[in-house]
Amino acid sequence: MTELKSTMQTYAKSMQSDIESAWARGKSSYGEAILNVTTTEDTARHTVTTTYKANGQRAWIMEYGRGKDLDKDSPYWKRYQQYGFFNEARRSSNDPSVIRGRKEDERYTDLDGNDTDANGKPFIGSGSTDKAFHNFDLEAEHVIRNVVIRKNARGIAMREAIAKSVADDLSAVLSKAVKGK
Repeated sequence: MTELKSTMQTYAKSMQSDIESAWARGKSSYGEAILNVTTTEDTARHTVTTTYKANGQRAWIMEYGRGKDLDKDSPYWKRYQQYGFFNEARRSSNDPSVIRGRKEDERYTDLDGNDTDANGKPFIGSGSTDKAFHNFDLEAEHVIRNVVIRKNARGIAMREAIAKSVADDLSAVLSKAVKGK
């Protein structure tokens, strides 16, 4: 099992790098994008699991979109609407994903926990005129899913390496069982 865990850790680090690069190149430049990847082994259950956990406003936007193009099938959409991050002006619309803007003097806390002015910029006082953040919609890119399940050479090599590790681990277990009889 340790060989499988090692194989999965190797590919998980590679995919983490690809995901972070895609986030850096993405259309959303606002906020944080933090990715934690862990690989754990449960010997009692004979399983190895890799978990990708993303945090930050930029990560959210890159994964699930923004404005009218927001992915309402996101597993977090309902929870997002229940917290103070959600713009209450959207509730009066038939489509609560559409950005409605905020009052010029309104401040709120963004998904990264920053006090933010109505223009989507960290609050440093009045006078900000950059409204770029609220003026366009972005489709969800589902970067994590697309990197992890991709069918390019690295994805194929990863699946082959995992299959080989599983076969080697199974062979070792069977060999040990046969010798024990």
